[in-house]
Amino acid sequence: MIEKFRSMRMVSPLVIAIFFWMLCFVTWPLEARGGDAGDRKSTEAASVESQHGDGMGMVEKDGAPKSTLKKKGFPWLLVLGGAVVAGVALYFFVFKKAKEELHEDFDSALSDKWLTYHAGNWSVANGFLSVTAPDTFEWESAVYNQAWSSSNFTVTVRLNRLLKKGAYGILLSTDANMGHADGYLFDLFADGTYAIFRENAYQFGPRTSAPNSSWFTIIKTWTTSSAIHDGLDTWNVFKVVRSGSSYSFYANDTLLHTFTDATYDPRYVSVVMSPWAPSTRMDVDYVYVDMGAASAAAIPGTAETQVVLPTSYVDPSTKR
Repeated sequence: MIEKFRSMRMVSPLVIAIFFWMLCFVTWPLEARGGDAGDRKSTEAASVESQHGDGMGMVEKDGAPKSTLKKKGFPWLLVLGGAVVAGVALYFFVFKKAKEELHEDFDSALSDKWLTYHAGNWSVANGFLSVTAPDTFEWESAVYNQAWSSSNFTVTVRLNRLLKKGAYGILLSTDANMGHADGYLFDLFADGTYAIFRENAYQFGPRTSAPNSSWFTIIKTWTTSSAIHDGLDTWNVFKVVRSGSSYSFYANDTLLHTFTDATYDPRYVSVVMSPWAPSTRMDVDYVYVDMGAASAAAIPGTAETQVVLPTSYVDPSTKR
């Protein structure tokens, strides 16, 4: 994951600074850093010269013998090198925090920071995080167990629903407790529809009771958008841009919906899937979280229509 490389970027300047200081130390003239030993040798040499000279020893203008000792200059290079090392260390380890970001490509074993519900249903293989769910109405969830320090961040996820048309999407929650989640769900169906919900203690993890209308509030009802690639085994890139209490939802760089809601301050990111049928599956190619509410390059003119839902859903108005 990118976290390892971020740590290396922090340490590298310090290593370079230490190398510079050592270089200064090694190249500083030996007699200038020889200390008392150098002084003693120089003094002995001067004494021998004064005793065995040719009688034409050098004298100062006042007649006193001229010292043959070289005055040591102040070790500016060593001081400068030490100051550089101290400055770099102070900057990176005191004043500058490590850059917050998550660039998870699932190209290795799943990090311990990912908490999965129905852990046995989640796996990493071939560069994908996959979940295959049995015949159950309980959601599958994978939450990254870190609260981002800023309320301005961008989440980008590439998702693919492979089997059965159930709900799946991105959840921003106030903590990592998927059995009691408060936050905002950006929900999708493989038929090309999306909706947005405010979750009120919704049970994305262990479900102790049947869902009811008090668990969520509809922010955006189910809507069809031509920006979403519909059908099973089809990849879509979804993005949520948070700027304080404002949220913008994108599909494939096309703005779907923007809203403002200050009910919750969600700092945790999850990918979730609702089975609704046996042997359902979702693949996640990557999950990126970047600090700063940088807007996506929105493509104008998205065609949307509100969905007339079939009565086969548990709740025709919400698909939940």
